[in-house]
Amino acid sequence: MASSAAASDETDEQASRRRSSNDDDAASSASASASAAVNAEWKNIQKRAFCRWANEHLRASGLEIGDLATDLGDGVVLIRLAEALSGVAIPQRYNARPTSRTQRLENVTVCLRFLERQQRVRIVNIGAWLDLAAIAFLCFITLL
Repeated sequence: MASSAAASDETDEQASRRRSSNDDDAASSASASASAAVNAEWKNIQKRAFCRWANEHLRASGLEIGDLATDLGDGVVLIRLAEALSGVAIPQRYNARPTSRTQRLENVTVCLRFLERQQRVRIVNIGAWLDLAAIAFLCFITLL
């Protein structure tokens, strides 16, 4: 009977530890969710601010950016933004209406080369090409 009571106490203690552990996990999860929500909101604020800033510079050319990733991804608006910010026309030819991934990549590359060679913006460690438009856009800030 004593061993039964000891086993019962041990089981109660284990159950208590599990509840405590589950409570800690729930609190940690709630904290992570709140942090992710704040981070997502901050990113949205930054995107809207960059869009407004870019649209101010693109106004004269009649172009407008609604979403950074999609609107700058083909490189055409990115090139126009580079020209507007630098006050210099990009001398290299580019695809005004790109239809393939290769043409979009070429346009973004034309813009990045212009920034590096003509505007002396140092660009290092560029990853996937999908991020090139965003990286080039962030390089424009250094032109100011």
